[in-house]
Amino acid sequence: MATSAGHTPSGPRSRQSLMTLRVYTTTRDGVVTQERAQIHVVAGDRFDLYGLTQAWPPCACPRHKGR
Repeated sequence: MATSAGHTPSGPRSRQSLMTLRVYTTTRDGVVTQERAQIHVVAGDRFDLYGLTQAWPPCACPRHKGR
């Protein structure tokens, strides 16, 4: 099926990444010391919000240390 310039055929959309989240560990001066896993947000994906919150390192402040 031919389409005119600038138009796409109707139908199911291809899965494409809408956003990529990159998480870094840095020093207080902003120097990257570690790059953590990338998370790709894809159009139409259902995501596990609880699983995303588990990607962060545990809190190391004096109040929460040792819990």
